[in-house]
Amino acid sequence: MELRELLRAQNIPAPYVLVPHSLGGMYAHRFAQLYPQDVAGLVWLDAFHRDWDDPAHIRQALIDAKVSDEWTHAGVAERTNLAELAAELQAGPNIA
Repeated sequence: MELRELLRAQNIPAPYVLVPHSLGGMYAHRFAQLYPQDVAGLVWLDAFHRDWDDPAHIRQALIDAKVSDEWTHAGVAERTNLAELAAELQAGPNIA
């Protein structure tokens, strides 16, 4: 694959964390299949999945997770420190 050749030509050592978006998800998945020893992980950013045209088996698992007590508790915990985090960000330097 061209990506592997490019990474090697630039002397960027494996393993890689691939962060695909959109159609790149399929390419990253294929890269991981072809070169599993070179991939430490995949971080999907709204990326296509190999089962993109048959989401039925994924749908119920997502619904079950989202309505669970664990999901609710995680959401509440994340929101608990928003004011403190906002204050820290406002006090910190601007990044452009």
